[in-house]
Amino acid sequence: MRWVLALLLLIRDIKASCFENVVDLRTDLPEVKILFGGWDSQIATGYIAYILLLEKMGVRVRWFPAETVEEYWMHDKNYPYSYREWFEGGSVDIGYQFNGFHVDDSTLGPLIESGVVTKLLSGVIENIGVFAPEYAVNTHPGIRDFAFIKSNIKAKANFIQDSWNHTQSEKVTVWGSVPGYQLSKYTTELLKTHRMNFTFNVTGSETLLGELIRKMYIEKKSFLIAHYTPSREFADISFSRVHFPMNPGGVTDDDCRTQFYCDFSEEPLLIVQRASLEEDFPQVDKFNRKLYIDRTIVNWIIKKKYEMENIT
Repeated sequence: MRWVLALLLLIRDIKASCFENVVDLRTDLPEVKILFGGWDSQIATGYIAYILLLEKMGVRVRWFPAETVEEYWMHDKNYPYSYREWFEGGSVDIGYQFNGFHVDDSTLGPLIESGVVTKLLSGVIENIGVFAPEYAVNTHPGIRDFAFIKSNIKAKANFIQDSWNHTQSEKVTVWGSVPGYQLSKYTTELLKTHRMNFTFNVTGSETLLGELIRKMYIEKKSFLIAHYTPSREFADISFSRVHFPMNPGGVTDDDCRTQFYCDFSEEPLLIVQRASLEEDFPQVDKFNRKLYIDRTIVNWIIKKKYEMENIT
């Protein structure tokens, strides 16, 4: 638990030391460049590694391409395909919290196959999909099934009424964040495949989505959200999944996914590192192979981070 508390201190002040006994920097070994990341869970896990590598192992570490999430998205204009360019060109040595479509044939897959980068398990299992707040499920237990929401007039009317002030739409709204996310693209096609005649409304950013649903949550409004855990929203709110047809392979490249028919899958999030670290910095390679945290810890860190930001 000590390192988790240390992480929270570092999130507040990157220049602070988290541990009393800090190891001297290893100037005889290369600097290690860590991907900062574009969302909370990726950043939180990166911070854990940053702290431990720097202070307990003496590794000279540096963020790439930025040190804040706002600056990160100013640099990453070709997500998720920018990862391949950055790893291939040596701009990044390690990245944390990658999911299946970050390492497929269109992104980092070719670099993995050619041996330029290596993928490792992080311990975190990501859950992606369409969700409703738990209190909405208590009112209409059937909404755990997409077919119920599609056909039940009362449940649909409740969702429409509770989003009306934000949409003025006579259709059920599913809320999303960034249009370019694979989650957003797949949800759009999934709703079409099942002829749900819903509106998929993206806010344009995770920040705006979070602000919207926290307001609706406080007001105990019913809503549907295309999202993922770990994330700030799942750290703050209890959700229940809306189930679509099962993904039989449980992977992102299952045939049912290419047909936009089946549900998302729960998949392990990955650490991706340049394979050259095994020879250039074996201590860092060993560290990454032993780093193993779970979704509960990451959500807890995210929750505490925002609680601390609200302290005045």
